[in-house]
Amino acid sequence: MWHDNLFLIRHMLFLVLPLLVQILPPVYTADPSSTYFTPALAHLERALLRAHLLRYTQEAVMRHPRLRELAVHWWSQQAVEGAAAMADESVQRTADKLGFGYTIQESPERGDGKLRVHARKIIESLKGVLASPLN
Repeated sequence: MWHDNLFLIRHMLFLVLPLLVQILPPVYTADPSSTYFTPALAHLERALLRAHLLRYTQEAVMRHPRLRELAVHWWSQQAVEGAAAMADESVQRTADKLGFGYTIQESPERGDGKLRVHARKIIESLKGVLASPLN
């Protein structure tokens, strides 16, 4: 007798349970992505503070004659290396394949690189923002 009662209760539970699951409001937990982004957000906040300090560091470097000389030397070396890399045909082809083309327009049918066109669009939009008066 008790076996029959347990069997009946079990079947009733499995018939009613799906209906209860549909009727009851869902339980919302914290978004798991927010727990993943918390360390990244803290790292970005620290990086932003470092970037603000970097501006003052660069100004301090330019005030000290020896540091200014070293900085100018380093930047001139970087300019030479950058010009050599940008003049290399294989680097230009690879950049074009990756969608970061930077070639200068040499003929009207060839056109500028994608990166240069994108940079020009950004500069034009910034000119529009800076030219308009602030209210």
